[in-house]
Amino acid sequence: MEKTFHCRIQTPDALVYDGPIVLMQIATEDGVIELHPNHSNLVTTVAASRIKILTEHAVTQYIVVRHGVIEFDTVTNTCAGLFFYAELTTTLKQESLLEYRERILNDLQNSEKLSRYHVDFLKNESMSIEKLLLIQEETQP
Repeated sequence: MEKTFHCRIQTPDALVYDGPIVLMQIATEDGVIELHPNHSNLVTTVAASRIKILTEHAVTQYIVVRHGVIEFDTVTNTCAGLFFYAELTTTLKQESLLEYRERILNDLQNSEKLSRYHVDFLKNESMSIEKLLLIQEETQP
């Protein structure tokens, strides 16, 4: 039985992570899950999460993601994630998230010049930021 699986995390613009890992922990819209080598087939959506990755060299890395999908393929023992936003980080930057949320809220208060699509997008972004802040709060030591 294999001890690692291949993981590829990307956005439409960039490849964020591509390599073998031992474990992935991610908060999906249905709850927090862990993926291990030879996991069963899985496809799930992710609104906002901090993905925890344990590499084959016992290094823990984090990827902050928003709006995407994760798939695990048992036949190839691979995991692929496609997200609108993904950033490899060692810590979740709470100040940046709070500033971004504040800017979104200001835009929503002055939404008379925005299209309906833009307003809906900002509302979804605001909810995603709230989820990321909650995840950070719950996973802090």
